[in-house]
Amino acid sequence: MSGWPNPEKPGYPDDPETDGWHWLANGKDVPWPLFWSAEKCSWSNSQSIPVSVIMHAKYLGPALMPAEVEELVQTIGRAAGLALNTILDAIQSEGETRH
Repeated sequence: MSGWPNPEKPGYPDDPETDGWHWLANGKDVPWPLFWSAEKCSWSNSQSIPVSVIMHAKYLGPALMPAEVEELVQTIGRAAGLALNTILDAIQSEGETRH
């Protein structure tokens, strides 16, 4: 078992007070989603994965919701645009100083 956010509470996800989907991985690092129920303080899944398997899984982190993914894509896009403008400005300034 590795990657659990709180070593003192293995098997508990990041932010255990909130319901949500999380990514775990088996020994071959094949990721699979699992839902955490804050009310039940337990994992629930449609595949009936035994608790022993969950406890020995590698915790990868919370799964992002579509709105969070969109926000992240926009943030990365803005950062990439700023970086590209900085590079282009530097190239242009270098070209102007060589003449």
